[in-house]
Amino acid sequence: MKEIYPDNVHLVMGNRDVNKMRIVHEIEGFEGPKPSDKSKPSESKPSDSSVPLATPHSGVYWFHNRNLIGDPLLSNVPTSRVSRLRWILRSTMGCPNSFEHRQSELSNRGEPSSEEDVVDSYVETCRPGGLMGRYIMESSTIVKLGPCLFVHGGIPKGPEVTDSKLMGRRALPPTFEGTVEEPETGDWVDAINNWSEVQKSHWLNQIGPPVIWSTKGGYETTPNQGGSLIQYGMGWLLNPPTTSNNKTPPTVTKNPTCVYASWLNKGMPCPSTSSSPSVRNMFTDGVEVIISGHQPHGDAPLGIKVDGGGVIVTGDTSYSGDTGWVNSENGGNKGREGTKSGRGVVAVSEILLQYTTTNSTSSLKSIITRGVLSDGTSYECDGLMKDDVVGREAKDEVFGDDGKVIIDGIEKGRYWIKAKLGEGKYLGCYAKGWEVENKVLKVLDVARRRQ
Repeated sequence: MKEIYPDNVHLVMGNRDVNKMRIVHEIEGFEGPKPSDKSKPSESKPSDSSVPLATPHSGVYWFHNRNLIGDPLLSNVPTSRVSRLRWILRSTMGCPNSFEHRQSELSNRGEPSSEEDVVDSYVETCRPGGLMGRYIMESSTIVKLGPCLFVHGGIPKGPEVTDSKLMGRRALPPTFEGTVEEPETGDWVDAINNWSEVQKSHWLNQIGPPVIWSTKGGYETTPNQGGSLIQYGMGWLLNPPTTSNNKTPPTVTKNPTCVYASWLNKGMPCPSTSSSPSVRNMFTDGVEVIISGHQPHGDAPLGIKVDGGGVIVTGDTSYSGDTGWVNSENGGNKGREGTKSGRGVVAVSEILLQYTTTNSTSSLKSIITRGVLSDGTSYECDGLMKDDVVGREAKDEVFGDDGKVIIDGIEKGRYWIKAKLGEGKYLGCYAKGWEVENKVLKVLDVARRRQ
């Protein structure tokens, strides 16, 4: 669709998109044969071998001295193409079922679906000219449309970044060669997107020594092969070693990147992040709403109203089928019922934004979240702009004790209000890590609210 309607379709780059740039290098190396040329052996595959081998791989840096498959000290990275891809997906990308899902997809499409066919499919798809590669090449790190800003993750907190190369630069990567320190939002968007385009060009042209990025990490390991962009999609940045002892586990710091940053802390909105100076600056610089995904949160978009003005909405509902319910009025979560999608069988959601532009000035008119919850309940809510209750913690004066999260008789927190479901009823949610539960909260009657 992007190629057909380039001005109307906008793709946002996510961490699970960027990490697919690793696939070809870690399966076939840098000059390996294409799947269509299976008669030509790779350097690591003896001509009489019955099992196609992957390119040599010394292990990933984040497994160093952890006694795991892929620990560089153990030299135990799987060597066959099939076992290598399974390991990459399951152990280094957090995709334990993706191999089987691709195999099922190929079979359903009537295409060859052996294990080797799955590897071929991944390698071809993830080349710069393949379907995944084309998605990466056509996507942007950040998209700004009028007063609406779209990022995959979030905006990192500037004050906690201490590296002088990053201080006050709103997630500009350290290899960015510019003079922008605290740019205006439009300049900041252009700076990061232009930097990303350069990295994608490097990945396309493959200039430099054949080094597998994941063996070393960092922005400077393979800067001319797209490694800097892969690092920008990672949540952590490897610190320089402080000892010559190679058995000392590496240390890491948070990587200030808008691809991996999050608005949440242990599953719930984090005020110190959503109200950080960088975010507040954006909301005084023409941005009225920031839309992101990255961290799944139940079966409906999560809105966060920012003190002083501005709204943040996260829309990842990938695991709707696992959302718990305290008091569903529709029989509880319908579950996955054998589907391969974590969204389950009924849940769906969308975020609709409307804005106008007059004389180069844009103004947000509405934010609507709507869809079907995991229990089958339909909803449509414009409360993020029109209802003070939505997008905040449940208040005592509105919900009383109903808005409190009570576990074993102890108050653990407050439900967060996602949407209005009907007259006097709201969707509240509470998360502890990845576990999210919904509760239908009822507003106190007027007489009780006045007491």
